[in-house]
Formats: sequence, C-alpha cells, structure tokens
Amino acid sequence: MKRLAFFALLLFVCAPLFAADSHFTVDFAHAKQTAAKEGKDVLIEFVGSDWCPPCKAMIRTVMSDEAFISAITRDFVLMRADYPRDTSNQTEAEMDQNRELGKLYDIPGYPSIVLTDASGAPYAKHVGYEGESPRDFLAMLTSQQEFREKRDALIKKADAAEGVEKAKLLDEALMSIGKAFSASGYKEAVDAIVQLDADNQAGLKEKYTNILRVEDTQKKVWAIRRAKVPLTTEEKMQRLGALLDECKSGQEKVRVYYALAREAPTGAETVKYAKLGIEAAPESEQAGILRELIAE
Repeated sequence: MKRLAFFALLLFVCAPLFAADSHFTVDFAHAKQTAAKEGKDVLIEFVGSDWCPPCKAMIRTVMSDEAFISAITRDFVLMRADYPRDTSNQTEAEMDQNRELGKLYDIPGYPSIVLTDASGAPYAKHVGYEGESPRDFLAMLTSQQEFREKRDALIKKADAAEGVEKAKLLDEALMSIGKAFSASGYKEAVDAIVQLDADNQAGLKEKYTNILRVEDTQKKVWAIRRAKVPLTTEEKMQRLGALLDECKSGQEKVRVYYALAREAPTGAETVKYAKLGIEAAPESEQAGILRELIAE
C-alpha cells in the first residue's frame, strides 16, 4: 500500500487526462485470471454509462484520469459492469454476466465499486460518487485493502479451529468486510457456518438463514428489474408488489420498496415507496439511498 501511495503522489504531479476505457475489461473471468496471474485484486465498476449522472461524472473525472489509472492498476485489474439503456454495443453474454454480477454482489445503486480478491470474493464496496478528486478516490479505495488483510487473518485462525469456535471465527471474518459481504460471494464459508452451528447454539444458523433469505429477495428483485426480456413499468410494479407480499423482514421489504421507488412512474409514488422503505429498515444501506432520493 505504501508503494501504491508513493506512485500515486508521483503521478499526480503532472498527469494529463486520457480515456481510460482501454484499461477496463468487461469479462469477469478474464479479470480474475489476470489478477491471479499478476498477483493483484479486482476492481469492478458498476455503472449506467449513458443515463446515470454520477456514473458519468465518476468516469469522466476519476476513471479517465491517467494518474489514477496508473496508480490503481499496480494493485488491481479493472473491470466495468455497465447497465446502459442503449445495449447495442454489448453482447448477450456480457449482459447476462452483468445481471449475475449485480445479484452476486448485491448492488444497491449506481455507481458502485466492488473490490475482490483474485477468486472474486468481495472485501470492500463503495456506493455513489460525490465529486471526489482522483487523488481522494484513490486513497479511499487503496485504504480498503486493509479489510482483505483482516479477513484473511481471521480465516487463517478459523482454519485452525473446530466446531462452534470455527463458526464464530468465520462469522467474524465475514462480518469484518462490512457491507461488501454477500452470502453468494462466500457460499462455502456460509455453508460451513450453518453446518458447524447446526443446533443454533451460537445463533449463527438463524443469522445466516435470514441473510440468505434477504439475498434471495434481492435476486428476485434483480430478475424483475433486469429481466432478459424487458418488462413494462406496469409489469415491474405489479411483480414487485407481489414480491413484497412474500417478504417477512424489514431488510427484505426495504429492497423491494427501493425497487418500487426507482421504477415508480410518478414522483409522488417514488416518494411514497421511498418513505415506506425507510420505515421498513431505517438503518439499512438502501434506506440511506432512499433518503437521498427524496431530497433530490
């Protein structure tokens, strides 16, 4: 990390701008293979390049900055998962891949940045862009590599433990990466925790069963909003309403209300669903985004 900070400082002194698209792959498998070969991590940028104003600003200000690109690519392979309205330049394979990545990493909004190791296991997630400079954005991203280091140290301790103690250490490792955690991204570890705490002695079986239920709801939301054969707004609203009836927890409901707010055909409906989402899970990441949506 010190090495990266040094080069970042050096490069920012006199760096011009240039289009950074050539530095981004759109193939996740290729990104992971390259990362493994070069001993790097993967940075996945989730954007709506032709409709999302903060995405456009981030691409223009940060992701097209030569100094940023030169510094960040010393430790990361860059990948762009784009969700444009005009998909004429994307293959079916790329669009299918991006739909699955959105589900896998539980992307709540755009732009989002997910940092993973070479296997694709996430360890940091950043949502939104508020006009940060390339220098500040670089510092924020590189500092989050500490989450991977902490995660790896805890997993190493878990490998030497057994039974419920191992489950607790695995849980601590997964929770150490905060909002970057997804059960889908750590399926093997989650399955091990549930099996090791089969009688729910440590409360972990119930905890992860609930997490899996929330992620399943999010996947259903994605399937509706990003259907391979696009649905009309009316169809989306109807299906999301039916899904809402299946939800049991506030964390499940806020994800559906968030989608309803985004898909709502009128401003009044957007505000209505946003308020219901905030009420369902006021401390959730989605609730924070819904508050910003109401304030717009």
